[in-house]
Amino acid sequence: MAATILIAEDYDDNRELLRLLLAGANYDVREARNGQECLTMATTDPLPDLIMVDLSMPGLDGWEVFREL
Repeated sequence: MAATILIAEDYDDNRELLRLLLAGANYDVREARNGQECLTMATTDPLPDLIMVDLSMPGLDGWEVFREL
């Protein structure tokens, strides 16, 4: 079973690049467009094995996401 990676990135192009690279390496990739979406997805099944967070997103930034998690 492939590891699940959650990507939190507000720029579509960056998120797509990460998704393509990770999916090409046979990871199960989930995508969040902002910090709040990341928090929701990080606590739902299936739980991600790894979370990659953009630290400078508008609204709830990556630092706040880490504090909440």
